[in-house]
Amino acid sequence: MKKRCSSNLHVVVCRIDKGYTSVNLASEEKHLAENRTKESKIESWRRKTLHGRYVAEIEGEGVDKKQSLMWLKKGYLYPETEGFIMAIQDQVIETRNYRKHILKESEVVQDHCRVCGQKPETIQHLTAGCEKLAPTEYKERHDKVAKVLAQCPCKTM
Repeated sequence: MKKRCSSNLHVVVCRIDKGYTSVNLASEEKHLAENRTKESKIESWRRKTLHGRYVAEIEGEGVDKKQSLMWLKKGYLYPETEGFIMAIQDQVIETRNYRKHILKESEVVQDHCRVCGQKPETIQHLTAGCEKLAPTEYKERHDKVAKVLAQCPCKTM
């Protein structure tokens, strides 16, 4: 049985807290005791309408999963930056499309992009599909990446 903490005190508290506190650790221990496999957890994640998109994309054709997730293992980012990237991957950034279709906010009448006004304002559109951002923002991002890549061989000499 997997436990969040291996201390004897934690184990005892989990066993006796049957509704005595709002945390209800006994039910948490029961939940943790469920023998769910890694595959069943991923399958449950994949079935989610919104968050399941990421699983489908990371397992898609032509995606190097190991390289795509390396940034999480290396720890080069500030925690805030990592959290923001995870929110983008989970597609929970407050775009107009997210506010209209996921949050179902009634004041959001249309979900068209604020920049180009043509297509729905989604994460994918803002990061790679907006025609008005392409000549400026995308080019600047491309040039910065190219600069870093060009400097890499110089650093190893």
